[in-house]
Amino acid sequence: MQTEEQIRRRQQAVRNQRIKKLIMITGVSGLVCGFLVGILITVLIARNRANKVEEAYSQQIEKKEKQTTDLKDQLSKFQESREERIKSAKWNMILVNEEYPLDDSFQVELADLEDEYQVDARIVEDAKEMLKAGRDEGMNLAICSAYRDNDKQKSVFNQTIFDWLEQDYSYLDAYNETKKSVALPGTSEHATGLALDIVSSDYPELDEKQANTKEAKWLADHCAEYGFILRFPPEKADVTGIIYEPWHYRYVGKKAAKEIMKEGITLEEYYE
Repeated sequence: MQTEEQIRRRQQAVRNQRIKKLIMITGVSGLVCGFLVGILITVLIARNRANKVEEAYSQQIEKKEKQTTDLKDQLSKFQESREERIKSAKWNMILVNEEYPLDDSFQVELADLEDEYQVDARIVEDAKEMLKAGRDEGMNLAICSAYRDNDKQKSVFNQTIFDWLEQDYSYLDAYNETKKSVALPGTSEHATGLALDIVSSDYPELDEKQANTKEAKWLADHCAEYGFILRFPPEKADVTGIIYEPWHYRYVGKKAAKEIMKEGITLEEYYE
């Protein structure tokens, strides 16, 4: 039979054991809670960072969208300004190409230049001076085309198509090749009376070899002094729509001619 002391000690041992278990459970729970709290804090921090990143990203998008809108507005205003300048250009600065065809009502006062060739009466003196200056320096300059009306332009265009067809090109390919060197009727500068095709009488061919003649080199160096520009320079076909033509000169006036030739640009680029 147990004594009271033994019973008391046994009860105390049981209580101590329970306390130990409770402490262990509490400790484990604390660790779990701490771990969970840590995860929760990490998630909150990550979410906060993600929100800040998203906010910053949204701000960047808004900024870029505003910049894009501003650029579109600027481009639109620039295009409107360019269109206005082209439409209000003086007679000598008229832009004629596939994008800007001549108006059906266009008329020009013509005057004889030499032989059967005619030009706008307002450029006769400058053209004559240029030809005379070149010839005085030993250049064998020969005009092969000047003013052409729409009927003549149609004839040239159709003949060029026929020449390609004779080389076994399909009609579509012949048409596309022709457009590279001959303007469509209504889009040719020759109809303005401001354009001259000038070659060397020693080499009258209309090809890139014309550029190697002393006459073509002289014209390229001196044309601006008389108000003319090389209208279709090399490596500019993507701008003008016409291949390099070292024989085609266009009158724009002395001031513009000097600026255009100095910069090595086209009339299209001059308006930009």
